[in-house]
Amino acid sequence: DTGPLPVRAADGRRPFDVYARPWSGSRGARVAIVIGGLAVSQTGTQAAIAKLPAEVTLAFAPQGNSIGRWMQAARQSGHEIVMQIPLEPFDYPNVNPGRNTLTVAASPDENLK
Repeated sequence: DTGPLPVRAADGRRPFDVYARPWSGSRGARVAIVIGGLAVSQTGTQAAIAKLPAEVTLAFAPQGNSIGRWMQAARQSGHEIVMQIPLEPFDYPNVNPGRNTLTVAASPDENLK
């Protein structure tokens, strides 16, 4: 009902193996840079996709607007993309984290949905 889940392919490939940016193979430490909160601001999202190097991973907020369009644009620009999962904040419910937030009080089925 909520769409396809990422699964391991019959040949053992994981979604990460297929969509991750290729590694240069150089020796030394590897650093991951992930910019989050995209799709909340149209201007900020557009600038991140256009100006950041393709090696930067972009994380999209589920409460954002036009997420599908922005994710497609990011992939076309060569970025690896991820969807953020908002978690219940420490001072919940005094602080409203917005829709699609995983909460302790919700049932497992509610959180999966």
